[in-house]
Amino acid sequence: MSEEEAMQLKGKVPVKIYLASQDGQMLKLVVRYVPENEMQGDTAQKASKVLAKLLEGPLSGENLLSAVPGGTQALSPAVFADGVLTVNLSGDFLNLEKASNTTAENTVITDNTGKKLSTAASSTHVSVGYDSAAGLAIYSIVNSLTELQGVEKVGILIDGRTFAGEFGKFRLDLPFPRSETIISGVWTRTVLSDEVLE
Repeated sequence: MSEEEAMQLKGKVPVKIYLASQDGQMLKLVVRYVPENEMQGDTAQKASKVLAKLLEGPLSGENLLSAVPGGTQALSPAVFADGVLTVNLSGDFLNLEKASNTTAENTVITDNTGKKLSTAASSTHVSVGYDSAAGLAIYSIVNSLTELQGVEKVGILIDGRTFAGEFGKFRLDLPFPRSETIISGVWTRTVLSDEVLE
């Protein structure tokens, strides 16, 4: 890292979020550098700030997509207790018509109980529609928030209530652990202000 790069990062801290690849196959790690004072507070306060960054979506020129359906908002601050972080999202989160995705060959998708739901395996890419879009939307949030120390699982409320129906093949009434299988990419360079790692 050059002295100039180090100066640009002075007083900033990394915030890791996960956005969908341009082809909608996987999640990609993106690091945003934000002023240190923006990431002060307890785990719930930090989580609310990470979620806000995630919901902003990709920056111009990043060639990434938001896995979270358009219009989704955080309706109240996050709540953290016993390793579980709970977020309250608007009903727009359930509108997967605003998120269209595919998945890569041999990608295993599991629900929040660890049960295998599907394995995509026909050619290099296959379109898997609603279930894959649901998984990317959920794990974009879950993986971003489990980057915070102490967060083991993430619960999702819809409009302040537990959503009892199915979201794709996923149940939103149970908290989700982190999933590494849906992440793609190896990060090798230092990223300055709001760049995506490639």
